[in-house]
Amino acid sequence: MKQFDPQEWSQPPLEGKIVERDDGKTVLIARGAINQKGPEATFLTAIRAFKATGTPLPVNLVLVAEGEEETGSEHFGQITGDPEVAKALADSVGVILPVAWQGEDGGVEIHLGAKGVAEVQLVADGARSGRGPGMEIHSMNAARVENPAWRLIKALDTWSPTTATRRPSMAGWKRFARCPPIRSR
Repeated sequence: MKQFDPQEWSQPPLEGKIVERDDGKTVLIARGAINQKGPEATFLTAIRAFKATGTPLPVNLVLVAEGEEETGSEHFGQITGDPEVAKALADSVGVILPVAWQGEDGGVEIHLGAKGVAEVQLVADGARSGRGPGMEIHSMNAARVENPAWRLIKALDTWSPTTATRRPSMAGWKRFARCPPIRSR
């Protein structure tokens, strides 16, 4: 869980209180209430309710949960790589990521899947391009020597044409993308 300052909250953040806001709307105020963990807890509570009442679920479920979504889920591969989990996932046809997004009209959206995290290491090196220094230099030289870092920033700016789509706009980028091994999917 990310750190928080209780002084910045209108209610104690770890108590989870249902309150009426100034605009008349009733809301739950709690740390994690609308992040991944709150909706996951709600989802699990609903599954428990089915079980408690003896009502069969209309679908089969494979539950896989982890708490490193904010940092790229570094250990998720260890979970999905377990043979029993991998077999269950291989027979699955979808992913549900519980979220707590509710529209003004009270409607709730269900998102089937989520975008992942890409980790990339980019190196800005003037020696390789032949356009900049082959070693570290002082910033006072910026007026006469091209800075590879600025070229990198310009290149990154071309990655996505708009903030709305976040789809890479560089021609041929897919040929460099590697598909994860089947055991990691």
